[in-house]
Amino acid sequence: LDDFGEYHFRSIHETEIHMNTPDVIYKMQEAAQTNSTDAYKMFSTWQNKITEQTEIRGQLDFREEECVPVPLNEVEPAVEIVKRFCTGAASFGSISDEAHR
Repeated sequence: LDDFGEYHFRSIHETEIHMNTPDVIYKMQEAAQTNSTDAYKMFSTWQNKITEQTEIRGQLDFREEECVPVPLNEVEPAVEIVKRFCTGAASFGSISDEAHR
């Protein structure tokens, strides 16, 4: 993407790790623009490494051998689940001004 100077990434040397570093974003953009599998693999490798270091989900291990799968016939269909979704729970800031009029 063109750099219009609206955002500036400060150096992260000797500071906390950030999820969205310029090199990771660049690889994501390259993968999307060129449909490059290699660029996507590099992006996902970098992103997963950062996630492991910064997010709780990256630090959890699933103990799949101890899990008992739920039989599919006991799983509620998506059509029934979405009936309970409530868009009124969205914050006012997340919807356009026009939607409130």
